[in-house]
Amino acid sequence: MGPEEIVQEVVRIASGTGVSEDVVGLLESKATTLAWQISELEKQNAALLEENHRLDAEIKRLQGQLEGNGKGDDLDPKTGEILKYFYDQNRDVSDFEIASHFHMDMKSASKHTETLLKRKLIETTWEEIQTWHGNCPPLFCIVDAGRNYIKTNWAKIRQHSH
Repeated sequence: MGPEEIVQEVVRIASGTGVSEDVVGLLESKATTLAWQISELEKQNAALLEENHRLDAEIKRLQGQLEGNGKGDDLDPKTGEILKYFYDQNRDVSDFEIASHFHMDMKSASKHTETLLKRKLIETTWEEIQTWHGNCPPLFCIVDAGRNYIKTNWAKIRQHSH
């Protein structure tokens, strides 16, 4: 039964009990108000269900981006090795040092540090600045989450680096 049918049913039942027209009118008014509220709540519920569905799809999309290689929280093996390098150095490190140490170009080194920054496993400690002598590159250091990642995933990272 829809809201309008419910109001009609309430009026029919009330009329059949022998109560006064005023009481029937009052019941009809209250039932109409309730029917309107039910209708509004149903609309809100439908909108919330739609939003929930949209957010669920967004969560799945973002999880897919995070997983990337289908391994859940695992980092790309090379990115894991670079995080381990941060761990071992225990000091500020630049993309240039990473590129030199791992024999890669600067673009690749930057890609790995961007991944680590997005995952909040390292943080920027020194922003890139321009000097009279050229640019000083940004510096990064490992944070507690990165150290914990290394401790938790050490066996996997070690396995990939050999």
